[in-house]
Amino acid sequence: MKLDPIYARRQYDMIKKTCSSQAPVFDKLVGKDSISFIFRGVINVLSVSATNVSSWKERVLYVLNNPDDTPGEDLIRETDNLRKDLSAYFGHFSVPSDRDLRRCIRRLAKFIAYYSNTEIPAEIIELYDDSVAATQREPMRLQERDLIDNPTTRVPVVLCLDTSASMRGEKITELNSGVKQFFKAVVDDDIAKYSVEMCIVTFSTTAKKILDFANIERQVSAFEHLNLEASGYTAMGAAVKMSLDLLETRKKEYQDKGVDYWQPWLVLMTDGQPTDDISEAARTVTEMVNNKKLTIFPIGIGDGANMSRLKLFSPKREPLKLKGLMLSEFFDWLGKSVKSTSQSAPGTSVKLPPIGWAEL
Repeated sequence: MKLDPIYARRQYDMIKKTCSSQAPVFDKLVGKDSISFIFRGVINVLSVSATNVSSWKERVLYVLNNPDDTPGEDLIRETDNLRKDLSAYFGHFSVPSDRDLRRCIRRLAKFIAYYSNTEIPAEIIELYDDSVAATQREPMRLQERDLIDNPTTRVPVVLCLDTSASMRGEKITELNSGVKQFFKAVVDDDIAKYSVEMCIVTFSTTAKKILDFANIERQVSAFEHLNLEASGYTAMGAAVKMSLDLLETRKKEYQDKGVDYWQPWLVLMTDGQPTDDISEAARTVTEMVNNKKLTIFPIGIGDGANMSRLKLFSPKREPLKLKGLMLSEFFDWLGKSVKSTSQSAPGTSVKLPPIGWAEL
């Protein structure tokens, strides 16, 4: 039970077209060519084999509860809430606001992304997520200003984080807390806050850029309004490739503006194993590490982490497994490590703090 990626892209385009109209919020949600119209079309495509199901509610539940494809509790709950809200608006039981529209767009986009194994386009994310839009709107202008106003030598860091369904519960809670702690540690240091540049990529059924490289104080404000959610599969290969592309783009911007930078860091964290092809991504990472163009920290979370698969990304550094759920301890160590790097000269060897958060 899957959507063709080409069909999915058409639905994304329809969402964008619907939201760009001058129609009232009510009409965008339940009128002609509305969010409801798009949602119903997608449900009908997915439930085409359900010849014995007729009602709208039954079709949605048929798709979400299909035993051959379980999207996870979060997506099931959010999609069923989308159905309930649209029904309430259509029946005039509730008057929708701009915020309601954004919430419905987010739910629909995540539903389409899961069932088509596609990445939600950035322009769709901007329609529903103000905090992401703040870092993505006019990104080149903001990034260029960062480089001109602050020529300090940079430490580019990408956090490539597993947000698949197996991360639900305490793991995703600790991950959210740990990343915020890392941001705070960097911002509180007078040198690191001008040197460290962060980018966050998450992977579940698809890979997604949560934050692009930018002034870290601006990113702290943006991430405070974000909450990583766990659902779907584990598209690790796609996420690593996206991370490398983002690093290469930022390095070129450094070079164009004459800004020095340390060897980029890639932090890869997972509690499971990839559900997509990682061979190309692993080869590229291995080549970059061997040529001293990338430093990678592969981290396993819990007993389900496939350490042998993580090892494929790291020819020189053994992947490490966290002790229990010591995510906060890891991000505290990472903050101290990146601060030490920011205070050294590019090309020199940096002694990292002792590791107390891993099973050695």
